[in-house]
Amino acid sequence: MLTLRDYQEECLGACAAAARKGIKRMLVALPTGTGKTVIFSQLPTMIKNQRRMLVVAHREELLDQAAGQIRLANSDLTVGVEQAEQHALPSDRVIVASIQTLTVSPTRLEKLDPGSIAVIVVDEAHHATAKSYLKLWHRFNLAPDPTQRIVRASQEEYFASFTPAASAPALIGFTATPNRTDSIGLEAVFDEIAFSRTIEDMMKAGWLCKITGKRVETTENIAGVKTSHGDYQEGQLSEAVNTPERNALAVQSYLALAPGRQALCFCVDVAHTEAVCREFQAAGVSAEFVIGETPKDLRHDTIDNYRSGRTAVLCNCMVLTEGFDAPETSCIIMARPTKSSLLYTQMLGRGTRLAPGKDSLLVIDLVD
Repeated sequence: MLTLRDYQEECLGACAAAARKGIKRMLVALPTGTGKTVIFSQLPTMIKNQRRMLVVAHREELLDQAAGQIRLANSDLTVGVEQAEQHALPSDRVIVASIQTLTVSPTRLEKLDPGSIAVIVVDEAHHATAKSYLKLWHRFNLAPDPTQRIVRASQEEYFASFTPAASAPALIGFTATPNRTDSIGLEAVFDEIAFSRTIEDMMKAGWLCKITGKRVETTENIAGVKTSHGDYQEGQLSEAVNTPERNALAVQSYLALAPGRQALCFCVDVAHTEAVCREFQAAGVSAEFVIGETPKDLRHDTIDNYRSGRTAVLCNCMVLTEGFDAPETSCIIMARPTKSSLLYTQMLGRGTRLAPGKDSLLVIDLVD
């Protein structure tokens, strides 16, 4: 039987207390590596009257993790998956569903009876204000109709004025980054933060490793790169930073500051990822890369090489920021500049987990 950590027990108690107060839409903010999936895998045991739990996520890796952990924690319950060719059964007590599948296929969304669902969990809840999610919340009487035209500046007020139906399920969002890069706050969907802990809290409590940062100044200038949706415009940013000199500096910094450490290197785009990886390989470092277009089998093998230590440095662009667990990671190379605290925290969180023989996380930050 799984023994929960003290804060995980506290979190479950806080969610139950919020529900007793009549809070329908609550948020849990916990850093990456502190077991958010473990926490919500315990929720089915708290559900009465044979009602069900729906877990929604936007990445296959998150769906697989959720289904696996819930099955581990609830061996007597059936867990169904609603994604692509996989279909949950009416008898499944827990449904783990892809948001893309539910919103692209209206018939699959409609077959979910709102009255049968007691709790909806949304993983990586900072995505919860996206249009696809808003459709789902409306379906379950947790949000107003998103198709109604409203003024962008008044979106939070529009949602805040909506009162969920008394029969609506509870909505619990889990995220490590309770902020967004656009103008819509999560208060547009969630009424209250039921429980939260910071990276610093978890480090002090010994649940995350300590972090050391090294600033490496480059000669590139990104002052002229335009901003789009709260962050640097990707094409212009790549053009500015994907230079032989800067890529070589990333490698030199790793060799000087973190030789032998398992490192994730975050890059701007595909061209930058491939160029940085080639630079590591040219320097004799065992390095590979994964991008969005990497075939599933090859991605699996590449990540397995990294986790086993056969590959020392794994380069990527926007692939390993969510749903990727590799506790052995003891170095993060920030080769991608960002204005987004959300993205920065996601990248940082890939290396904060504890692991045998790992005493700290070293962050190498290339600063232009």
